[in-house]
Amino acid sequence: MTNDVVVNLALPNGLVLSGSVRTERGDPVALGTLTARSTTGMFAASIQGGDSSYRIALPAGTYDLNLSIPFLDADETEIPTFVYMASDVVAGLGITADTTQDLVVPNLPDLGTVTGFVTLRDAVPTTGALRFVSTDGTTFSIVLFEDFYTARLPLNTYNVSAALTFTEAAGATSPRTTAKVIVDPDAVTVNDDPMIYDVALPATVDLSGTVLDGVGAPLAPARVVATAAEADITVPSEIDFSCRPEAAFSLVPIPVSGSAFLYHDMGEGSTAGTYHMPLPIGAYRLGVTLGLDLQPGMVPTLVELDTSPHSIIHIFMSEVALTTDVAQNLAVPDLPPVVMVSGLVTDTLGQPVANAAVVAMTSALVGVSNTVRFLAEVQTQDDGSYRLPVLSGTSYAIKACPPGLR
Repeated sequence: MTNDVVVNLALPNGLVLSGSVRTERGDPVALGTLTARSTTGMFAASIQGGDSSYRIALPAGTYDLNLSIPFLDADETEIPTFVYMASDVVAGLGITADTTQDLVVPNLPDLGTVTGFVTLRDAVPTTGALRFVSTDGTTFSIVLFEDFYTARLPLNTYNVSAALTFTEAAGATSPRTTAKVIVDPDAVTVNDDPMIYDVALPATVDLSGTVLDGVGAPLAPARVVATAAEADITVPSEIDFSCRPEAAFSLVPIPVSGSAFLYHDMGEGSTAGTYHMPLPIGAYRLGVTLGLDLQPGMVPTLVELDTSPHSIIHIFMSEVALTTDVAQNLAVPDLPPVVMVSGLVTDTLGQPVANAAVVAMTSALVGVSNTVRFLAEVQTQDDGSYRLPVLSGTSYAIKACPPGLR
């Protein structure tokens, strides 16, 4: 797509899968996510509201259903703990017509208690959150800490990471850094007996600099991302992304394992383009993420990522090895021209589909040598038509997602 192009898309007719969601003891489930997976796609629907019902539109096929449900637990100290559990509830469900299927999620199992101190050094604050993720991928919980923490968790084995967020100065417009640090490569096992598990985060050094545009001027707003070079990371495929917002917009590589993952926002209204990140000693991949407002015939305009822009680009920069404080500027290449993708989204009978999401993704932009991820999205009009401005690229994947699934 180096010029304007017309792409018409046809969505398969949807069949409605609906029903109620309850626990094994019959309690209604009012909050959660249902995921339906088949060999050809993945679809998700929210469960919300007092009637514990769900409703999802799917193409004909055979699906495995998974429920992710938050449970609220409060121990004798009355400290609330949210435990999120994912359960495979139905396997091999054939959908050939509108189907009613009531779902049962297991009760919250017995919980064990884990307590400990969080030791932090240097510029990193003493408040944040610990994330416990079971090694089998079925359970996770986020526990706030302020020097000390208490967690109530289902009996299982967990990997632990720390999430830290702080501002460099007072005020809502200040730059902020969020850090996800893998604090222990070894898993911790929670059993019936209360246990003490102290968490020690490593000492840090400072990485700082300025994000610059093609002519050397400060570039903001932007997000600087540092991922441990040895980390196993998940990068969304440019071809196989599902009809889920979190899948489409996870352009930044998310580490599965490794020592650290941090990002730094310039702050709302910032024009300085400067960043500062406390990082454990080690080697990191650096990248810059930008939110874009694209208009035909105009230079792309940067917008705040938190305003949910419909176009996002992540540009990978060089690697950096940190053993002491380092200053490194990051130069973002000039972005290519805007081209227009347009067309119609219809069903298999040729009828227009309104409010469908049309998503375009690529990893190859014209004139940008860095490896990138770029994604743009727009919704169809009442007549099924869409106009989607994108950056000039060479190998776009385009997908239409049904209304209500994004």
